[in-house]
Amino acid sequence: MKFLYFFLGVAFLTNSLQAQQLPLFNEYSENSFVINPAMAGWDGQQILSASYRHQWTQIEEAPRTFALGYRQFLDKKNMGLAGHILRDQTGPSAYTAISASYAYQIQIGDEDERAKFSRNRIALGLSLSAQQYELDGAKLSFNDAGDPVDLGQKDQVILPDASAGLLYIGDNVYFGVSANQLLQLQSKFETANQNQYSVIQRASHVQLQMGGRIPLHKEKQTPSVLFPSVWVKYAANAPMQVNLGLRYIWNNMLGVSANYVSNGSFLTHFSFRYNRQVQIGYTFTQPFGQYSYQLGQSHELGLSFTFNKNKDSWHYRH
Repeated sequence: MKFLYFFLGVAFLTNSLQAQQLPLFNEYSENSFVINPAMAGWDGQQILSASYRHQWTQIEEAPRTFALGYRQFLDKKNMGLAGHILRDQTGPSAYTAISASYAYQIQIGDEDERAKFSRNRIALGLSLSAQQYELDGAKLSFNDAGDPVDLGQKDQVILPDASAGLLYIGDNVYFGVSANQLLQLQSKFETANQNQYSVIQRASHVQLQMGGRIPLHKEKQTPSVLFPSVWVKYAANAPMQVNLGLRYIWNNMLGVSANYVSNGSFLTHFSFRYNRQVQIGYTFTQPFGQYSYQLGQSHELGLSFTFNKNKDSWHYRH
């Protein structure tokens, strides 16, 4: 626990903190609209999903994140809708968010109406959210008694926020850019000393998403597809993070992927899809580097249910 609280203590030694502040997900394709609201319903599916992530298992009270999401696309209106509830707990701090996302797709080129999966569109997206930040100051200890940033109590702050995104959708490629925490509001926690506050400045995050699909063995009854992807995250005063991935899906049913993350970790993901409706996935992350032994691995479980099982998504087209 001391190892975890060390990092939290460093954060509160400054009056204002700007860094990577958003909860992380290894398997971001199931939560893509959380990253980029323009990806709300982009895959054409109506899906209810849930995920649970336990990060850094060697550390007591390490981050644990739970998310429940829903997304769908309205074909006749070219609109995507999505919403999610997220809860992230890390030792003495917690984060809860409720958000709604809206995306509108604009056709920018010819689409053959006879071609079932033809797409050449730009999507514009916006997300609005209510976020609650909690901190139990009684669980934080400082070297100096009466330190001006010593909270000494439990406090919480509720703030609104917004995200915006842009996405290009092609038959076999996509490219998106998004900005999160646009309002950049401050989380002010009252300290043990009267009329003093510890302030965390919410920093905007810029993220890029790109990828493609490469159908294999299209002439066979058991087709397979490759999905290369790149995900870039940037926040002020934090190192840029790049996630490079490659996924293989066999017969619209079994999936396996490998990703390298520039922060010094490697992850593998496995998924199984039953009856084109129920999908379960598991992601294992192994960190590398100076603190890998103290941190331990990360695990993530995902479960999703597809309502329109007779309609193929972007990921399962052939």
